[in-house]
Amino acid sequence: MSAGDLYSAAFERFVAVIDGIPDHMPVPATPPWSVIDVLAHLTGVCADLVSGNVDDWADPAWTAAQVESRRGRSRSELVDEWSALIPAASAVVTDPSSVGLDIAFQRMPMVDVIAHEDDVREACGRERAIAPAEWDVIGAHRRVRFDDLFEELGLPPIRIATPEGDDWVVGAPDGGVEPVGEVRLSRQELWRSTTGRRPRVAVRAYAWTVDPEPYLPAWAGGTFKYPED
Repeated sequence: MSAGDLYSAAFERFVAVIDGIPDHMPVPATPPWSVIDVLAHLTGVCADLVSGNVDDWADPAWTAAQVESRRGRSRSELVDEWSALIPAASAVVTDPSSVGLDIAFQRMPMVDVIAHEDDVREACGRERAIAPAEWDVIGAHRRVRFDDLFEELGLPPIRIATPEGDDWVVGAPDGGVEPVGEVRLSRQELWRSTTGRRPRVAVRAYAWTVDPEPYLPAWAGGTFKYPED
């Protein structure tokens, strides 16, 4: 499947997941948003992606504007808006360079949808394991972000391993540098913790062979932040 196909599938699954859930059910992972606020945000992200309004991607003011500009609209109106944008958005995600965007835009829109899908799933007790085809894209994105953040923070490389078969050496993108230690955790925990959905105390509790403290700023760095411990 292309990145655009995966984005389209993520849209369809999100709409199915929220079916039957009250609009104003709180989503604790994204305070103070409710389910309909998350839907408004994702619809707004898609609209901004298609229109090229991406310079402030993930900035709090950018995301707040998406929600506030759609305040008072019904769920069906939001779904209809998002649905109508899917063909154009899928084309952008499949080939971001066609509209002058960085290759990261093959990954970032899908990361956003699936992160919020899992937020809603956790809020209503419908958790699921991330699908391998999705992880191929999302995992690649997380590795790139790790390498960038390790370099920015001057961190020595470590190995990240999961029982599902992930075996990453991050912080040494060109190879040739041995990791100073490793951390082991499930793929789902790796996914959720690197989107800022786990507190520091949970990250520290993973199976580290080195002191985790220096790595915490990279673990939920960039766009995503830790919730309060």
